[in-house]
Amino acid sequence: MGRKKSQRELYRIGQVAKMTGVQAFVLRFWEKEFNLKLPKAKSGHRFYRQEDIQKILTIKRLLYTEGYTIKGAMQKLHWGEEDMNPSASSSLSPREANYRRALHHIRGDMEQLLKELKRPS
Repeated sequence: MGRKKSQRELYRIGQVAKMTGVQAFVLRFWEKEFNLKLPKAKSGHRFYRQEDIQKILTIKRLLYTEGYTIKGAMQKLHWGEEDMNPSASSSLSPREANYRRALHHIRGDMEQLLKELKRPS
């Protein structure tokens, strides 16, 4: 029988750099600036989970596409306002608003990935 794939797959920094289009030294910088808590092996190697990759793609979009400064992006992420339309969420429960915000993030990240995939190499 085949091996089951881990539900919490981990990626090395080089893999994440290729997946996101962000160079490894930038990922290390963002790890410190945005206080990303990454699991590390005993050897000190960083490992990225899927949720870490999503955060990186959001940070990338805020900085490179939307033109935020690092400080501005940190504030957006800290306040949980990234891509949230307050008027559309005011009638929703907090749980529903969180789901809507999460889905909006995922859609934006997917659109960005599609744009990158369509660019000529």
